[in-house]
Amino acid sequence: MRSVWAAGFLLRRLRAEVGVVALLVALVALTSFLFAGAPRLFNLVADAALVDQLRTAAVTDRDIQLSSTSAPPGGDDPLAVIDQLGAEYQAAFPQSIGPLIGERHYSVTSPRFAIPEPPSYPTFLTLRYQDGLTDAIRLVAGRLPAPNGEPLPIATLNFGDEPPPLPDTPPRIEIAISEATATEIGADIGTTLRATLDGTDQTLRNFVIRRIDAEFRVVGIFAVVDPKAKVWFEDRHLQRPDIGGSDENPIAYATGLVAPEAFPDLASSGLPFQLAWHYFLDPARVDVGQLEGIVPDLRRIQSVNADATFGG
Repeated sequence: MRSVWAAGFLLRRLRAEVGVVALLVALVALTSFLFAGAPRLFNLVADAALVDQLRTAAVTDRDIQLSSTSAPPGGDDPLAVIDQLGAEYQAAFPQSIGPLIGERHYSVTSPRFAIPEPPSYPTFLTLRYQDGLTDAIRLVAGRLPAPNGEPLPIATLNFGDEPPPLPDTPPRIEIAISEATATEIGADIGTTLRATLDGTDQTLRNFVIRRIDAEFRVVGIFAVVDPKAKVWFEDRHLQRPDIGGSDENPIAYATGLVAPEAFPDLASSGLPFQLAWHYFLDPARVDVGQLEGIVPDLRRIQSVNADATFGG
């Protein structure tokens, strides 16, 4: 009977103080939720902050570039071989990094050519093909370059080997240049730049070369849609020329875009090219919990490839 009386007394107290009891129950429930959900909430906030930081970071701080200077592969489609080599490099990335890559692009850049009779003032020109530019440039005059089927002659010399004879006329290579480049070097649609391989280019320092002449014909002028787009990897050479020398005696270092189908005609020369592969991380694939493995692996990649890379 005493236990029944105690239960009845307790029920009467609960009815009288139902608000206090409800508050206590809510407080206990809230505390339990916070203790259980706080780590998850912290991770969500940290992940969101990390993604935002990656999306606003400079492309050279966030993404990966591997590069080297070497003679490109031969064959009918050397660019396909270069792209496949980039895929093999990506497959060799540590497990902490490989799955985070969203896009991969590459570029190939020739040694420098001197323009003996420039339209404006002393000018040097390099040739480049870079993939992924379909939406990054917009033609404002002319057309995109096409292959002429006129390969550069063998430029590198090997002791004891007789080089093949030079062609009677210099090969013609079609190029497109940016608006800024056209204005700076004084070129327009139809301008033909007679060029000679510049033996002082640092990419040729380990090679014995012979004089190679060529003609670069401007067939297109393009505008750059977004100079800061990630596909450029903060490399402005196709966007505008570098200006060296002095104010009184400037020197323009320009870059012309060539057709991918014309690259076999350039690779046939045996010249070394600068090959670069750009790997773009997808910020949405990264979370804070991965940083412990990502950071040391990135440092290891950087240290191992430090001597082979150029640029950012």
